[in-house]
Order: sequence, then C-alpha cells, then structure tokens
Amino acid sequence: MRRNIVFALFLTFFAGQLLLAQNMRPGGMMGPRKLTVDQRLKNLDDAVGLTAEQKKEIRKIFQNADNRMKKIYEENKGNRQAMRAAALDQREQTSRQIMNLLSDTQKEKYKKYLKTSPVQRNTQDRPFGGRGRRGGMQF
Repeated sequence: MRRNIVFALFLTFFAGQLLLAQNMRPGGMMGPRKLTVDQRLKNLDDAVGLTAEQKKEIRKIFQNADNRMKKIYEENKGNRQAMRAAALDQREQTSRQIMNLLSDTQKEKYKKYLKTSPVQRNTQDRPFGGRGRRGGMQF
C-alpha cells in the first residue's frame, strides 16, 4: 500500500514536470513560444480576409520584420529600454506597411485585430508597460 502511494506521487510529479516543460522556451523562460510567420499570417488572414497577393506581400513583411527584430535584440543586449523602444518602432513600421496593402474594409478589421492581439494586451493598460503581477509598479 505504501509503495503504491509513493509510486502514484512519483508519477504525479513526473507528469507535472512534463506539462511544465511543454511551455518552456529555449532560454528556460515560461510562456508560449513566439508565433511563426505562417501562424501570424494565418491569424491575420482569419481576422481580415487576405487575397493571395496580399498574403505573399505580408509574408515578406513579416520575414523582414523578424530579421530586423533579431538584429535589434543583438544590437541592444543589456539595454532593455533601447531594445523596447526599437522593437515598438519596428512593430509600428510593420503595421504601417501592412496597412498600405489593405483595402478600406480590411483596414477597419485590422485595427480591431490589433486591439485584441496578445502583443497589444501585454503593453497596454499597464503603467510604463509594466510586468503586471510579476513585480512591476501597480497604480
């Protein structure tokens, strides 16, 4: 009986570790992984309804943006404020490029999509883009 309880506790612990490991990023940080270009394109297509030509152009925009973001992170290692400012600037630039490709009705849908995107939810409604419950200042 005692051996069965110990075995059940061991299995529970092991299963918990496996579940936690699925949400780990390579650097050991918790949370969901960054969406790929294809995933972002599909999400945008679902929200806005893109044409084949728009998908092709937006894929290029996303790929270029990813390359520039990697460069931003490499250039600003250790300087979080500069990294954040450059990343926000890059995000706005990418958004403007996408807006230039969309029709008027798609632009309205895109604006709504941006308001509900996870990136926007994480940076808005928090003072100074704070960390929420993990330790940022709360007002």
